[in-house]
Amino acid sequence: MVWYDPARSELLTSSGLLEGSTVHGSLAAADVPSELREELRIVSAQNWPTPWREAMDVALRDSLLFATPVAQYWPERLVSGRIALAGDAAHAASPMVGGGFRQGLYDAAALATALQSESGPAADLRLYEDSRLSDARAHVERSIAANANYLERRSSGRTGT
Repeated sequence: MVWYDPARSELLTSSGLLEGSTVHGSLAAADVPSELREELRIVSAQNWPTPWREAMDVALRDSLLFATPVAQYWPERLVSGRIALAGDAAHAASPMVGGGFRQGLYDAAALATALQSESGPAADLRLYEDSRLSDARAHVERSIAANANYLERRSSGRTGT
């Protein structure tokens, strides 16, 4: 279960987990302040339907919820010399759009296929990048648009937390 709340960046920044757009880690469940857990329990009780409300209540009451920054990364390239990036290392998107694991599988399959071409490592990696870069960018662009839409709706009061 994910609770997307961009208003909590200050907690992550003050904990040293977020510097600008650089993510250094997640806040362990035991380190989420009790005041925040209680605030989120109240909000979920007011806005979430059964069974999500009860599941969130248990997660918050028993300190099972951790906090992590959401990072997005739109790639300029997937390959540099003899190094190729795949999955979230190559193109990170918000969990709001889903499909990140699937995109990583597509990357792995494309990389495996490209490396079978026997054209040499540099050409093989260019083939991989050519086959995946536009899809990777499109995935992150969907993420950026979904986040912008969510934040716009949230700031206009048209959505809950």
